[in-house]
Amino acid sequence: MRFPILIAILLLSAAIRACGAEPHEVVFNEIYYDPPEKTKAVRFVELYNRSERSDDLSGWKVSGAIQFSFPTGAKIDPHGYAVIAENPETFKKEFTKDGLGPFTGTLGKHGASLTLRDASGVEIDKIEFAGGFPWPTAAAGGGASMEKINPALPSDNPGSWRSSGVQPKFTEGKTTGDRSDKTKIRATPGRPNASYIEETPPIVDQVAHTPLEPRAGQALIVGARVRAEHGIKSVTLEHQIVEPGAYTPRDDEAFERGWQPVSMHDDGKDGDARAGDGIYTAVLPAALSLNRRLIRYRIVAEDNLGAKVRVPYSDDESPDFAAFIYNGEPEWSGSIEPGKAPPLNFPTALMRTLPSLILLANRKDVEESQWNTAAIKKKFRGTLIAEGRVYDNIQFHNRGQGSTYVAGKNKWGFKFNRGRDYDARDMWGRKFAHGWDTLPMTACASPWVQSNRGMAGLDEAVSFRLYELAGVLSPRVRHVQYRIVASAEEAPKDNQFGGDLWGLYLEIEEPNGSFLATRNLPEGNVYRIGGGQGDRKHQARDQPADGSDWNHFRDESAHDQPEQWWRSNLDLPAFYAFHAINCLVGNVDLREGDNHYYYHRPDGHWSVIPWDLDMMFIPMGHQSGRIEQDRCLKIPALRIEYQNRCRELVDLLCSDAAPNGGQAAQLVDELATHVHPREFPLAWPELDECLWDYHPHTSEKGAFYRNPVPGGPDHNFTRTLSTPDFFGFAKFIADYCTDARPKSAWRLNDGDPKGYGFGYLRDEAKDADIPDRPAIAAIGPPQFPINDLRFRCSPYVSPKGAASAAEQWRLGEISAPGIRGYVTGQPRKYEIEEVWSSLATAPFAAEIKLPPEALRPGATYRARVRVKDATGRWSHWSEPAQFAAGQ
Repeated sequence: MRFPILIAILLLSAAIRACGAEPHEVVFNEIYYDPPEKTKAVRFVELYNRSERSDDLSGWKVSGAIQFSFPTGAKIDPHGYAVIAENPETFKKEFTKDGLGPFTGTLGKHGASLTLRDASGVEIDKIEFAGGFPWPTAAAGGGASMEKINPALPSDNPGSWRSSGVQPKFTEGKTTGDRSDKTKIRATPGRPNASYIEETPPIVDQVAHTPLEPRAGQALIVGARVRAEHGIKSVTLEHQIVEPGAYTPRDDEAFERGWQPVSMHDDGKDGDARAGDGIYTAVLPAALSLNRRLIRYRIVAEDNLGAKVRVPYSDDESPDFAAFIYNGEPEWSGSIEPGKAPPLNFPTALMRTLPSLILLANRKDVEESQWNTAAIKKKFRGTLIAEGRVYDNIQFHNRGQGSTYVAGKNKWGFKFNRGRDYDARDMWGRKFAHGWDTLPMTACASPWVQSNRGMAGLDEAVSFRLYELAGVLSPRVRHVQYRIVASAEEAPKDNQFGGDLWGLYLEIEEPNGSFLATRNLPEGNVYRIGGGQGDRKHQARDQPADGSDWNHFRDESAHDQPEQWWRSNLDLPAFYAFHAINCLVGNVDLREGDNHYYYHRPDGHWSVIPWDLDMMFIPMGHQSGRIEQDRCLKIPALRIEYQNRCRELVDLLCSDAAPNGGQAAQLVDELATHVHPREFPLAWPELDECLWDYHPHTSEKGAFYRNPVPGGPDHNFTRTLSTPDFFGFAKFIADYCTDARPKSAWRLNDGDPKGYGFGYLRDEAKDADIPDRPAIAAIGPPQFPINDLRFRCSPYVSPKGAASAAEQWRLGEISAPGIRGYVTGQPRKYEIEEVWSSLATAPFAAEIKLPPEALRPGATYRARVRVKDATGRWSHWSEPAQFAAGQ
């Protein structure tokens, strides 16, 4: 059988690069870019001179991720080395070698691009490398440098490089070198590379299979690009079948058994796309492709002199490549209470509305991890499949502090192998700029608040998004369906709890290095705060490694400080928004020293990050709901700034209760449709109810949608839903965040969820001395052409007679079903996401013309204006002038 088109798509794509030119005589030879101790300035780039003559390096430059210009008189001896150090003094202490430098710029774990040019600007050598296969992986934070195995090889070819101390030889089925993180030889600056080999083995630098998401009955085509200086004797595909329910982790002795060899060829026959193109192909027959089966594979290449190489390399924490055969998510049936309630059917069309996260593991490991209290945080091995990509031999564990085993449906955590980060996506399927090396996943089970059972994760998803909309650094989340392949049967007819389907879960972005990189934030320490201590989740290069920066900030901020201290140490705008949203969403489990993160910016400011949001929308106190840094609000000037921000959030985030009004109620509606598409009478919340309301491991059975019921962790108010279902919960949350009780006064801890968060935020904003709220009126043409958008503001009025200090205009876009300009399937837009704003100008000007470049014809906008008095108090924003922009 021939598959020329498929194999062409597989490997003859943009991923396949040219071989690379013959290397120059001075070449990149070793790069130490990601040492385990991030604060040590020991990174370096080494050059090697392949020639028999000395080279004058005066005026030569290295550019790209780092920048360095060689000083006058610099030279490199024949077969000699020149090392450019991040910090020459630290480098000499570490390696007892002299180095040039320092260089500027950064070498980080995600790889880099480097170019070497001579004094006349001619390119001498170039490399663009990454932290995972086909590049060596132990060099990405595993303690090793990245070395060229022979300086005669091209620098831009990944197969030219290995992690320091890992020899590329292959003998008797095993690759020499150390497979663990503790590489035997860490780095070799200024001397021959530990990975050097005279007769270089074949280079295998691209491996892939097609179809990328194979189904049962489809042949699996595996291709690899292979080259060898001494010609290729053979290329072999070794594959291993892993049956559902018979998972074998790499640390099991059985892992090395059962690998079957298949010859790969480059002759243009039997699946190979083109003869002689360097791409070797093997076809695994369709009979091997059975639903839910994992096929692992690795490539062994041998040249005509007997030198062998196997990929993945021995330093790779993923010892194989893999394909998962899957026919997609089938329909599912289950009863809310088996034996007492009729089964409900959930069709295939629904099952395909949420992305799948599939774990392959041993059942005993899954059960021990989730329900054995002695196994808290214990690591187990499994294989995770997401978006068709296989993450083989990763680690999984349970998550949580006090809530780990409370609900029965518990939290999960995954740790990915070095260089094989998780390709995370947001709620709308958009890929993050940087992969995740860890994946925290909550169970949508509100473990301490069983009165919220059935919210389907809206408590966390809505809250995290509200923080983000308000300007807080907040994790992003995504609902997924979770499946575990741990038995031979996918869906046993006699046990609805015994199949693959585990129901609805929520992926949460962990605040760490990739969190910062995705937002283009500068490197800084990130701490998870618990018990008053800071658990460091990310270590910045230029910040303390012993936690002393957090300890100092915690101790100092636990006491009253002058205004300037707070301005110099705390990211006040972010803190104001964080404190305000805590009130809006009822974050009652927040407390001093617990349940949040902090990011220490390089400029010295600390930014708070929300975390642990599974105890929300509660109109009674539980923990304090505050953190130590709240004491900054005792400073009058800072209190005024905070109240100004609260008024903004009341106006721009909470004042419109329409599901398409560009504010909090719209957000609830948007996220609710992710888990309960309106075209299905039964969806994920009801499916989750069937799986977990009476699951044998559920601690409080029958908790879903009880109505009314004592609410909150302390059962000290009555929680009543308008309807005892998921949509009743969605309305409950929307009512909590908007003005749902205009006839009833708000009081702290009054136990009435309707309008409680809105009332709390409005109470925080209250100030009798603010200027009167202005009114806005459109005075341009009625078609609202973007080049003639004019508005007028009513006269300034202050009840206390304070003088006018400034006015400000703003523009926000809204987008939702039923609103002109909305695009189906795209994220909705919210008024608080500023499109344009004027400066806070003085003196008062009654009219403004909006800049046309800020708008798009056909989109819907809200314009507002506010005024400020001489004491620094802003009025409320005006009621909006809403319009669809014309041509």
